[in-house]
Amino acid sequence: MGNHSVRRVSNPLSQLNLNEAMMYSDNIYFAKVATDLGIESFEEGLQQFAFNEKLPFSYPNFAESQIAQNQIDSDVLLADTAYGQGQLLVNPLHLALMYSTFVNNGSIPNPILLEEEQPTFWLEGVISEQNASIVLDAMIEVIQNHNGTASHVNLDQVKLAGKTGTAEHKASRDAESGGAETGWFIGMDVEDPELLILMMMENVEDKRSSYYVASKVKELFMEIY
Repeated sequence: MGNHSVRRVSNPLSQLNLNEAMMYSDNIYFAKVATDLGIESFEEGLQQFAFNEKLPFSYPNFAESQIAQNQIDSDVLLADTAYGQGQLLVNPLHLALMYSTFVNNGSIPNPILLEEEQPTFWLEGVISEQNASIVLDAMIEVIQNHNGTASHVNLDQVKLAGKTGTAEHKASRDAESGGAETGWFIGMDVEDPELLILMMMENVEDKRSSYYVASKVKELFMEIY
């Protein structure tokens, strides 16, 4: 796009479907999907998942997830936002809730802090059950397929789905290296939707980034099972 380019981390394929894009965590695929959708449709989709809204959580002063500082105003920012860069800011609790959509038939549960609170849904029917199942199948490939970015998290005793993610913090858009990295991983038990683990770790640029974070989440699952 003009002088701007999107870099993929690792992908031996020239054409990908959704499962493969999730499995390889391919930036270019998601950038293309977003630019095909356009800014308005893309922002509407994020707003359906409650971006720019307060979380209904008992603990006060949780920051809102933000799409951009003001709004997405260019195809470059749209493309970068689609794979988690740009000006996108996501509250980790909110991110965990969003991923729980895919094991709750398209609905987002209400986050609970206190024992006396009853489980309810915060947002129902955010996406269809069919689309929730499609995304969940793609997340299963991330772990179950030997080419997946989190294949090392695979456990024999439980079927897990997950997604890796790395946020790069560089001095400038054009810098090739030298910035700090924040690693993310979210894993969930496909057959027990009550169990979902999200971990975020800062300054993992020298530790294989989200691969390292996923390994730590695997250790937690091993303790549980």
